Amino acid sequence: MLFCSFSDPIHVFRQAFETLEAGGVLEMQDVIFDFRSDDASLHGTALEELTMKLKVEFRSKGIDLTCASSYRNFMETVGLESIQQTGFYWPVGTWPQDKHRKNLGKWCQANLLRILHAISIVPLTEHGPYRMSKEAVEVLLARVRRDLRDPEIHAYLQV
Repeated sequence: MLFCSFSDPIHVFRQAFETLEAGGVLEMQDVIFDFRSDDASLHGTALEELTMKLKVEFRSKGIDLTCASSYRNFMETVGLESIQQTGFYWPVGTWPQDKHRKNLGKWCQANLLRILHAISIVPLTEHGPYRMSKEAVEVLLARVRRDLRDPEIHAYLQV
């Protein structure tokens, strides 16, 4: 879960590659911070609004919240070989019918509710074009929390 920890992922991958011994393995598991839905249930929600604003604000500081989608390319660029990639998704909330996915959704929802303020307050109050007052951020986050708990919103994150 490094997606927002560094502004130069190629540098991080290069350092990892240079540190590995022959036959060594580098494993990355990360989320692509871009909420999706396969229906229109995410459209017009506070969750969609927050995602767009955070992506822009982090990008203004040189951080791409969707850079995990390029990890394979980064690995190839620095010289790693025999790259295997497996993608899956984390549902957000209890909307899935499948028991396993519903449990994943509960965990994802709980994690997001815990980190929501921490990942939002500084970017939205101190950075670029979407700069807001702390009070306005709290109002937006209250709406996002409601969206995260709404089983009619079929959001998920790609991993």
